Amino acid sequence: MQKKSRDGTHSSSTNMPRVTFSKSVLMAPHDSSFGELHTPSDNGVMLQLAPKEFVNICPQSGEAKLSIKNISSQPVAYKIQTTSPEKFRVRPRCGVVQPNETTDVSIWLKPDHTLSSDGKDKFLVMATNSPDGGSGAQEVQELWREKTANDSDVENYRLVCRLDEKKDCGAKSDSQVNSREFGAEQMQLQAKKMEAQLNFTKHLQYATLALLLLLFIGFGFLMFEQMHHTSGGGRPHHHSSGGGSGHKPTAYTCPKRK
Repeated sequence: MQKKSRDGTHSSSTNMPRVTFSKSVLMAPHDSSFGELHTPSDNGVMLQLAPKEFVNICPQSGEAKLSIKNISSQPVAYKIQTTSPEKFRVRPRCGVVQPNETTDVSIWLKPDHTLSSDGKDKFLVMATNSPDGGSGAQEVQELWREKTANDSDVENYRLVCRLDEKKDCGAKSDSQVNSREFGAEQMQLQAKKMEAQLNFTKHLQYATLALLLLLFIGFGFLMFEQMHHTSGGGRPHHHSSGGGSGHKPTAYTCPKRK
């Protein structure tokens, strides 16, 4: 099938290059279509993205939502990449979506960072069939170690970052509320742990002082006993026989004179 390009030349759709993050490709935020953003695989369309062309960053919260739906009949593994990893945080970055199921991905613009005005901040969603349907993190990582965006069984979706123009985009989302509550709980747990450690240290100090005091008392008692025995060793000791307190003279009987 021949397709006429914008410059008037024809090119075969089977020889179209795969989607990559080449610097030579510059996509304006308002000059794109689904056909240009999506590179189908040999197995047909696997995913349906919402939004399908843009990552809409809320100016107030710096957060964007991306919905990924599996419209195929087999489990699909996905992986998300960006041209500006230093700017964005993505959760979850990869995973497996079961048939007819949807997963939500949260994208945050990190503090002290701004979007490029020329549309250079892009995201690439890669998708491939998951043969065993395993959704474990280790299994997904092993799968994507063997896959690239240029593989024939990998389907690619490109999205361009832009600011969301909706006025209500700054409303607190459930993920933000949950993350803040989780952070508060973590701080409370850490405070309790620190308090328990301080109490343990205080009790240990008290026990150490008590032990030192007992050692000091015992040492003083031993010294006192030693001094007492030393001072009493030179005195004469009188021993009485018979167990009596006094000594009685022996009585003699004198014979009478005739």
